[in-house]
Amino acid sequence: MPPKLYHPQPTHAVPMMNMQVNEHFVNNQPVGGAKAGFPPTMGQSFFSNSAAAQMGLQMGRTAVTTGQEYVEKNFGRWFSFSSLHYYFDVSNSYVVKKLMLILFPWRRRSWARVLRRSEVSGSSEGYCPPSEDVNAPDMYIPLMAFTTHILLTCALNGIRGNFHPELFGIRASKSFGIVLFEFLATRLGCYLLNISSQSQVLDMVAYNGYKFVGLILTTFARLAGSTWLTVSVFVYTYLSTAFFLLRSLKYAVLPESTMAINATITSHQRTRRIYFLFSIAALQVVYMFFLL
Repeated sequence: MPPKLYHPQPTHAVPMMNMQVNEHFVNNQPVGGAKAGFPPTMGQSFFSNSAAAQMGLQMGRTAVTTGQEYVEKNFGRWFSFSSLHYYFDVSNSYVVKKLMLILFPWRRRSWARVLRRSEVSGSSEGYCPPSEDVNAPDMYIPLMAFTTHILLTCALNGIRGNFHPELFGIRASKSFGIVLFEFLATRLGCYLLNISSQSQVLDMVAYNGYKFVGLILTTFARLAGSTWLTVSVFVYTYLSTAFFLLRSLKYAVLPESTMAINATITSHQRTRRIYFLFSIAALQVVYMFFLL
């Protein structure tokens, strides 16, 4: 009969070691619900430091305030930035009526701007905003038309295979340069003819931008690929823009016709102002040609 074999039993304390590991994990678990083994995220570290956040906000406010004061100090003599709100006070109905007025100005009978009266004294407090008067100038339509014209001309070059990224900057710089030149030339003429108006600077900027409405239609005609259509649309939009400016700028160039101060200028001065007004309208064909 073979002898019985006795196998040695394991005597190592495995459960006790596991207990020590678990106790060590529990004692070293981070407080506040953060995951073990992972440092706090950058966002948690940043927002937990409220002092640094407040300092950054304060520095931002200081920079904005300093920049605003610098701009108002250097450009405040030309126009007030607070008055820009007037030129963006538009409505959907105004935009539609204004576009129709620019494209079909011959249908308009009255071009006089509406005066705002005080409810107490009844005295004049300036002109009504564009949302209340379709004859008032605005900057919403010129700004949108300026941007749309640049995008359309770049799209036209892309269709013809001549597009490159620098074209956006080139077109924007060219358009801005022509508008700036027209504005400075108009301001020089107003200075030489002693024409002054309370809001003349911003009004001139607005009126200089209305030509881009006609240029957008001309660019669409160019997309169609027809030369005769392009020329026809260009000629019509030039005539409509020139007639629109001729009637709209009359209150600024010839303010005596609307303010009853005919005795302040002589007949010779009035004649020179009329020639100046017609020259503004006639030169639109040159500006629009170079903007295409």
